[in-house]
Amino acid sequence: MGEIVKASCKCQRRGMRLGVGMMFYCECDEVMEKARSGGFGRELQEAIEQNFPVMINASREVYWCEKCGHFEANYVLDIYKPKDPVGLIMKQLHGAAEEEKAKFLQNPRYYPSLDIESCDEDDLELIYRFPHLCSRCHNAMTQITYQELEQKKCATCGEKYRIDEFSFWD
Repeated sequence: MGEIVKASCKCQRRGMRLGVGMMFYCECDEVMEKARSGGFGRELQEAIEQNFPVMINASREVYWCEKCGHFEANYVLDIYKPKDPVGLIMKQLHGAAEEEKAKFLQNPRYYPSLDIESCDEDDLELIYRFPHLCSRCHNAMTQITYQELEQKKCATCGEKYRIDEFSFWD
């Protein structure tokens, strides 16, 4: 279940959709398709193509720019390689596993969207960490929790951000 967080200071109020919801598999398919077609950049596209089959982390998290104080919610987009691709399909998809396994074995360019968060540490290998760059100053951004955002100050008004609303989505 995903979270909706609204953060504010004196001069701004922004809502963010974080995590993953029940439509994760559909959204993950869309994110993977966009990544494979170069929509998130050539480097990510190449990491996927050179290491396929892979899984993409399509969860949304908060990213913070230390240089200019900008924050945004964005897809994580890290790429993982399953150590046992067929075994992971069977482990996660239960009833639909045989059908998805057959699709994968018939088409080496197909791999189903699986939930990274339910994988064990030894199921996957991180092969590419997506570099999040600030849309304002192009500096590297770091992933933070929404609780850590409350410790950050707005670059415009100098007030610490506060979480005004918190709810769950699907």
